[in-house]
Formats: sequence, structure tokens, C-alpha cells
Amino acid sequence: MNIVFMGTPEFASKTLEKVIKSKKHKILAVFTKPDKVNKRGNKVEFSSVKKLALEEGIEVYQPQTLKSEDVQKILLSLNPDLILVVAYGKILPKEILSLPKYGCVNLHGSLLPKYRGSAPIQRAVLNSEKETGVTTMFMDEGMDTGDILLKEKIKIEEEDSSKSLFKKLAVVGSELVLKTLDLLEKGLLQRTKQKDEEATYASPLSKEEAKICWEKMDAKKIDSLVKGMDAGPVAYTTSNGKRLKIFKSRVLDVTYSKIEHSAGEVISEEPFTVLCKNNTLLEILELQAENKRKMGAKDFLLGNKMLGKKLGT
Repeated sequence: MNIVFMGTPEFASKTLEKVIKSKKHKILAVFTKPDKVNKRGNKVEFSSVKKLALEEGIEVYQPQTLKSEDVQKILLSLNPDLILVVAYGKILPKEILSLPKYGCVNLHGSLLPKYRGSAPIQRAVLNSEKETGVTTMFMDEGMDTGDILLKEKIKIEEEDSSKSLFKKLAVVGSELVLKTLDLLEKGLLQRTKQKDEEATYASPLSKEEAKICWEKMDAKKIDSLVKGMDAGPVAYTTSNGKRLKIFKSRVLDVTYSKIEHSAGEVISEEPFTVLCKNNTLLEILELQAENKRKMGAKDFLLGNKMLGKKLGT
């Protein structure tokens, strides 16, 4: 098939790479979001998809919107058999959805209809799900509401975080896309309508959500927050009014019975342990103080005495 690929982050570039290496389909062009400017170095940053496309000598388009007539004329001139969309970050108007012979196919990072929306992988981790997966689907004008083509499940392991799941699902998703394209071209795929009554929505993550509330959350909930937010925005607390980002943690399989301590208090430095709601305990493994580099708990504690301090203040 002749394909126009639309995608932006590394999660999408894995699928693009898989399709290119298969040599079964031709990528006519790539559409990706406009370049970003790095705030620190004031340098232009290319998306992972753009970097790969340029390496492969594929034409790259970066429109601000797909609604313009100029963009639609470009797509008409390319005349793709199919438009493949993976984490592009832009809505496709109906004029584009109806353009290709085989339609527009999307790879979504959940087992639809669960977790429709922009943060399906992170929401699955935040909600302590036991499994997740990827879905290929025909796109329509709704938000991830199109007919399902194929699904692939994976187990969410105890140590998994959003970052690790992005990597795992990028690989699983790329393989599922290739299978979808091959079966679609052969006319061997059945489309299944989604059950809207079973749908859930994975809304974008906010910085407000990333704040740890020691008094309201037990250790398991906080650990899920840390894991779910590790791809950004990162979970955080405060110490003496300064932000403290938590990148990695672990639930300790014990409870604390001494009543003289309260949630948010550091009760040990060996290991770095914080008391949470319901007397549950969380070990801090990796963190970053304001305007400092990220480091392991042992290195952090060399220059910061935390025993007895109350986090969240």
C-alpha cells in the first residue's frame, strides 16, 4: 500500500520504522507536529518521527492545522491508499478521513473502548490496572470512537511505569499495525463497532494532579501516581516550600503503628521512608530537588537531612 504516515513522538516513530523496514508498503510522506523550541538552549527540536523520516529521505510536512485547503490539496496530490495515524496530536477533519481508498487507521494505546483520549497509557498506570494493550481502528470524526480492527493485550507488571509501558506498547503496537495493514490489504479484516456504554476517557494529565497528598493517599496510591506521572508531568511534593520531584518509589509491605507521627513525615533515612495515609509506608528511590539534578535517594540524603521532616509543607 501507498501510505501517508501521521505521528509525532517516539511511540509513533517505532511504528513508522517497522513499516519502513517491512518493505511491504511505501511511505509517501510524513506529517508531524511543528518543531518545538527548547526553552533552555533556545534550540529547535525535531520530533522523533521527523528525525526518522529525514534519515530515510521521506518528505516531511508540519502544518499547524489539517483544515486548510492547501494541506488537503497536498494529500489529494499524494493520493494515498491509506493514512496511518499514531499519536499525531491533531484532529483529522472529515474531508481527510474520507480521502484514502482504505480509509484512515489509528493505533491507540489502550484496549478500546476503555481509555479513549490523549493519555491512555498513563491513566492505566494511575488507576493501577492489571493489563492494558493497543488497538488498531478505523478513524471517524469522534475521539477514538471508530470501528475496532485488532487488539493486543499485555500485562502491567508491578514494576511498570508509564515510561516502561510506552516502550513496551510501542513495540507491540508496531507489530499490530503491520498485521493490520497486511490483513486489510487482503480484505481479511472485520470491523467491530465500539460499545459506547463501556467507554472511559483518558483526559490529559495536569500538573495539579501530579501533587502528592500524603494525608489523603495511601502508599499504593502514591506509588501509582509516581509511576503514572514519570513520563511527565512528574509527581511532586514540597519540602520547606520548595518543590521535590519524585521519579521512583516503592511500597513497603508493612504498616506503621506509632501514633506520634503523621502522614507526610519522613520516619527513616535508611531507607528513605515516608508515612502515608492509613499508616502505610512509601520508600523514595529517586528524586530531584528544585534547581538540582535528579539523583538516587542515598546521594540526595548525603546533602539533605530529612529525618523527622514533614513533606508537603
